[in-house]
Amino acid sequence: MIPLWPGAAPGSEKWTYHEQTIYSPRFHSRVVLNVSRPTLTVYLPEASKANGTAVIVCPGGGFHFLSIDNEGIKVARWLTAHGVTVFLLKYRLVETQPSTFAKQTREDIASRNKMRAIMKTLAPMVLADGQQAVRIVRRRAAEWKIDPKRIGTIGFSAGGYVSADVALMKPRVGGLGRAARRHRGGGRGRGRGAAALRPRRGGGGFAGG
Repeated sequence: MIPLWPGAAPGSEKWTYHEQTIYSPRFHSRVVLNVSRPTLTVYLPEASKANGTAVIVCPGGGFHFLSIDNEGIKVARWLTAHGVTVFLLKYRLVETQPSTFAKQTREDIASRNKMRAIMKTLAPMVLADGQQAVRIVRRRAAEWKIDPKRIGTIGFSAGGYVSADVALMKPRVGGLGRAARRHRGGGRGRGRGAAALRPRRGGGGFAGG
């Protein structure tokens, strides 16, 4: 597991909650909650199948959780079976309680005003996480035998929003302070391609994953 940022992530230095992985009967799979220190997990294809392509996978979950099995690990396994090197991104999330995260997600997303307030703080952070993920993969491409010109992103639901923003937004860390500028390092924060499946930022309904 590769931390995106040394120490606390820029902009959320005062966050004190800790990442948790739980089984959700609602989704019949595991979900990840309370990411405050974003990471990448590497999934390597068999050497005989590796084709030099890399994809950063961004699971969905309405920015309240990550559908880590259905929209993360299963996707990674399919892609590696086809020769792609995968980097599973855990980006920063809203704080939730394991016993009530689904209810909180549903209520927050149903309120446009509440989600607008949440995303005012969170959107720059998840964009920075996605861009930093691309920089790390590109910077260490030789280590993983990746073509730095063949790095893309794919995301689902809220993760689709992250994937699309990384592809379309100008690389920046504005508003996150000097720490972000100091630690992002060199290199472009955009991939060469992106897929956003069911992208949504929240508001007007429940995003299941």
